[in-house]
Amino acid sequence: MKRFLTILIIFTIAITGCKKNNLKKINYFPNIDNAPDVQILGINSLYYTDKKLKIKIQAPENDFYMKNRNNPRMEFPKGITAVFYNDKLQPISTIRADFAIYYQKLKLWKISGNVEVVNQAGARLRTQELYYDENQQKIFSIKFVEVYDTSGSIIRGKNGFISNLQFTDYQFRNVDGLVVTYRNLTNQ
Repeated sequence: MKRFLTILIIFTIAITGCKKNNLKKINYFPNIDNAPDVQILGINSLYYTDKKLKIKIQAPENDFYMKNRNNPRMEFPKGITAVFYNDKLQPISTIRADFAIYYQKLKLWKISGNVEVVNQAGARLRTQELYYDENQQKIFSIKFVEVYDTSGSIIRGKNGFISNLQFTDYQFRNVDGLVVTYRNLTNQ
């Protein structure tokens, strides 16, 4: 009994001796409802279809949210690089961005923040938001996009675009363009 009272007195003194500010720090716990179920750091993932490499994804962090079974998703909060391959294992396009989220049930990627897509020929697309629909094998945006092709032309889609996965067949919405030609001035 004496031992119990001694422990109780020490515990009471310790609690009443704490300052109010310290109690806030002690009682602070992050909201675990918003925390990912699984977090993987430094990922390098390969995705196969019919035993053929289709996509290689690299990212500093990958968070899995599985608690909500109606909307399971993966997030890449620190950026992502994805390389898409054809059946001959040749890269056909690359996507880089500051953030990505994958909605598993919809099979839909939302990629945002300094998005850049490069196709096999070297044409570059830049935008702030891009979607990849796995079911339709299409990439699209409803935001402003710019495409820089290898000849020096710049095409702007003020209201986005839609393209095949290889980024070789694309259509723009509300087009604006600038064609730049380069001349060799040393021969004149």
